[in-house]
Amino acid sequence: MWEGDYHRFRTLGAKRYLYETLPHDPKEDAHIEAVVAGMEKGSFLKYCKYKKDPDTGEIVEREHPLDPFEEFKDDLYLSPEFSNKLTTSYKDKPFTFTVTDYLGKEVTIHEECCCALYAIPFSMYMDADFVALVALLAKKKEREREFYKDVL
Repeated sequence: MWEGDYHRFRTLGAKRYLYETLPHDPKEDAHIEAVVAGMEKGSFLKYCKYKKDPDTGEIVEREHPLDPFEEFKDDLYLSPEFSNKLTTSYKDKPFTFTVTDYLGKEVTIHEECCCALYAIPFSMYMDADFVALVALLAKKKEREREFYKDVL
């Protein structure tokens, strides 16, 4: 299936890229997608379009959305509200606790074990070996340019 021509493309290593396609039909909008191993599809673009209101804690639309191609960089951090990632916590040892309801009635609860899911942030860093390889390739390319500048 033809998806469109790539208009812009950015990569931060294997399985970490952002692209924009131009649609076949000029009446349609361009499509931007982030593909990152370990990051839920759509969470990065949600981060670019929305923000957490510091006063209410609610997720609200940004007055000026962030440019995904400027935000897609090393040290990318998405807070739990935007990452859509969950982790599991297990408690394997028995425990007892007391809960008080809104009427002041106390109940003692004993659990043998339990588990909980909770939201966690997502962070992305470029591996030092990858950064070194890119720098090495850039130096090689510059040396080749310097070598051939008088020839071409």
